[in-house]
Amino acid sequence: MKYIKEERIKPIIIGGIVGGVLFSFLPFPTYIIPYLLSGVITAYLISKEFPRSNMEYIVAGGLSGGIGGFVSWCLDMLIIIAAVPSMVSYYIDPSMTGYYIEEVYMESRIAVDWYITYIPFYVVIGAISGVIGGILYGKLKNK
Repeated sequence: MKYIKEERIKPIIIGGIVGGVLFSFLPFPTYIIPYLLSGVITAYLISKEFPRSNMEYIVAGGLSGGIGGFVSWCLDMLIIIAAVPSMVSYYIDPSMTGYYIEEVYMESRIAVDWYITYIPFYVVIGAISGVIGGILYGKLKNK
């Protein structure tokens, strides 16, 4: 691909990781703000090194937002995997039969499997928000 060169990869990855980590650990009402920030951070880092156009900010913001979406999905998945055993042990009473224990484990496994289908949602929302962040940076920088 013509756009992705070595000097552009580092800002895209940095912006994506920052946005993904922020998204995973900020409360839910902030929703797309971390992904917007990933686009802004990436556009800022790219503009420091190279004179760029709005199109460069849009593409870089989209890529960093997509990376941020994947990073936040991975972190959320780790949180869920860490939380499921504690939830299962909370619901299991020593007097329960083996069948019920297996059912609780099965339900927790289904929840984790179901969450895997969220990957495209995280990446697409991250990419769209990153594009918006790149556009915002480009507009504010040109003022």
